[in-house]
Amino acid sequence: MRYVPFVGGRVDVVARAVRQVLGPTNIVRERAPGAVYNVMRPSWWYGYWQSRDTVLSVLEGLRAVVAVPVMQSNSIGVHVRRGDYVPLELHLNAAYFEHAVREMATAHPGVASVVVYSDDPMWCRKNLHFDLPTTIAHAAHPADDLIALAASEYLVLSRGTFGWWASHLVERVPATVIVPDPYLPGSPNQQRRLADPSWWSQPAT
Repeated sequence: MRYVPFVGGRVDVVARAVRQVLGPTNIVRERAPGAVYNVMRPSWWYGYWQSRDTVLSVLEGLRAVVAVPVMQSNSIGVHVRRGDYVPLELHLNAAYFEHAVREMATAHPGVASVVVYSDDPMWCRKNLHFDLPTTIAHAAHPADDLIALAASEYLVLSRGTFGWWASHLVERVPATVIVPDPYLPGSPNQQRRLADPSWWSQPAT
């Protein structure tokens, strides 16, 4: 298991020493919406960083340092998060993804393929059935999966930060991203705070 030296974690003294040795020494904590951050300075970043205000404040610098390859034209990238979301009952079932992909393909007739990125590829192979040629991506480094997902022309997203950030790493035209509604059950304000007005919302079944 990879050790991450969290600020204020269970072994904060050790974490502090690790940060001093590994560098960088600067720490950036998530602040109130609208705060301005310097993404060009090497730092340890702590927080969820899932707010449109945060994205807009760092987007130009972020896109400058994250190399997303040429857009995969006519491809739908599907992010399926399961893992810890299953016991929390925040995961989405197959019907959500299958319906969202059909909706996207109907709206954009040029769509030719689907690529699924997930922390549970075995579940995806067994349960997801699309009417388009489908690839279940092999597990890779999370950063590589994030960039590959971001390069998809169209996106169908799970709840969570991973796909949400991937959607912002390149400039997108309207109606090319689908997110679940509700985004987080019991948090009615989350949809308004997190969703781009140009995205579609698909009922989470």
